Amino acid sequence: MVSFTGSTLIGQKIAQLTATSMKKVSLELGGKNAAVIFSDADLPSAVAGVTRWKEYRPNLNFNLNV
Repeated sequence: MVSFTGSTLIGQKIAQLTATSMKKVSLELGGKNAAVIFSDADLPSAVAGVTRWKEYRPNLNFNLNV
């Protein structure tokens, strides 16, 4: 599994490099406000914090993969 958060340009390069090997890839591209929640975090508090932040930045989109 390849996971990357960052620029669209680098994400495109990663997609090109991983396409031939059929690796699973997760790309979060182009955003300036990534949220990383670690497995030992208090999940309800972390999710509440991220969703609260979204109220202040309504044009942001995010995915929650548990």
